Amino acid sequence: MNIVDLVLYQCRQRPPAPALCAPASDFNVVSYARLERFIHNISRRARALSLARGDIAAILIRDPILHLAFILGLSRIGVVTMSVRSPDLPKELQTAALISEVPVRFSNAGRAVVIDTAWTEGDGVALDASLIHNGHDADLHRIALTSGTTGEAKAVGLSQQMVLARIHHYFWVLGGGLSACSRVFIDPGLATAFGYTAAMYVLAHGGMVMFRGAEPVETMQAFGLYNIQGAIGAPAAISEFADYYEKIPQFTSSFEAIFLGGSMPNAALADRIRANLCNNLSFAYGSTEAGFVAKAPAQVAAPIRGAVGYVVPGYMVEAVDDANRPLPAGEVGRIRIRGRLCISEYIGDPETTAAAFRDGWFYPGDLGAVTADRMLVISGREAAVLNVGGDKISPERVEHVLMAFPTVAQAAVTGVSDSAGSEQVWAAVVWRAQPEEAGLREHCRAHLPTAFIPSRFVSVAAIARNETGKVDRDQLLRLLAGS
Repeated sequence: MNIVDLVLYQCRQRPPAPALCAPASDFNVVSYARLERFIHNISRRARALSLARGDIAAILIRDPILHLAFILGLSRIGVVTMSVRSPDLPKELQTAALISEVPVRFSNAGRAVVIDTAWTEGDGVALDASLIHNGHDADLHRIALTSGTTGEAKAVGLSQQMVLARIHHYFWVLGGGLSACSRVFIDPGLATAFGYTAAMYVLAHGGMVMFRGAEPVETMQAFGLYNIQGAIGAPAAISEFADYYEKIPQFTSSFEAIFLGGSMPNAALADRIRANLCNNLSFAYGSTEAGFVAKAPAQVAAPIRGAVGYVVPGYMVEAVDDANRPLPAGEVGRIRIRGRLCISEYIGDPETTAAAFRDGWFYPGDLGAVTADRMLVISGREAAVLNVGGDKISPERVEHVLMAFPTVAQAAVTGVSDSAGSEQVWAAVVWRAQPEEAGLREHCRAHLPTAFIPSRFVSVAAIARNETGKVDRDQLLRLLAGS
């Protein structure tokens, strides 16, 4: 079976129903009947350019509807797709083509293919059956790039079988709230495994996927106009809408359930989202390599510092010491994960593979603990620990304290070396109103060890994040050092 058949089946069952929406985009709303034509027309054009089964095509398309249509059209003929955010493609991949809306300079691709919306036009007749890829479930279907928050992004290969299994996995990860929603706003970009599998989950069930519009207000208006019932996104992105609903009371949220992944909100942010958007809020912890590993309702996880959810059935999660010996329940160590939805290697990178995958376990680089009732608690990243005069703390702990201050909208911290080579803690802060640095410093004194109270607060317009919502710490360091 070709995984695109899941979508084409719904195209025939629900031709007039809306499938995709991106407010104020070139397409705005696309029905299932129209999406089917897009898929067949793109498949035909791609075949004419000699793109064939097994080729890897990198997709750099800003319009989310056109982007997803290309993923489906190319997958239909067996082309392995990879959504990218820049034309600098991973050197370990033999990429046949880079597909983009505009001419770009590129690296590590066989050729550039400049496309436009005309690729979606045509008679919409399906290719001959002999030209359609109906391979084995083990065939490579999709390449996802890790977020690269602590280094270069790595390539993860997902077979058809793996993507199907992760789509089915959403049934019990999403639970009875979001799984009952047929119209869902999906904010993570298609370049993430999170965003792509979430979109495929909704389409496979005949629902409507809504992407972010050009402006937040246009997106908010579309929530009500199209009766969007659920939202999937990172805390920073969803909190942006909570701010708008708080400031513009004439807008009323239509959400029945919200699912947060990518990074964890603190209790104050969770309370704001529940108060202004939807009370049915849940968290999930996962990765490109493992899928979603833990999940819990916000009212259960938020009060516990670092809690990210109960371990999902089908996974084993342990905290281990430096010798890889399992630690007792509740004791902090290196987290490792095992499960049927975990991949076992990075494409073309045996050195990094050997460090992250050992004896059937995946080591995500997180520090944390697993409680006796299987609640996973993350205390920080191994590679992102702040070290001030020998004292160590995770930046996430400092960030949670900062974001609990009422007038702080977003915050991120990192270590910046002074002229003597000593590390100091600096913070980038997005203020909700006028800066209140003195009040924030007093708040930090009450909740943090003295060594980890930021020595400098830098006001910024936004915190650099990747598409999963995690802080881009490389960009953060450059921003703060340059200030």
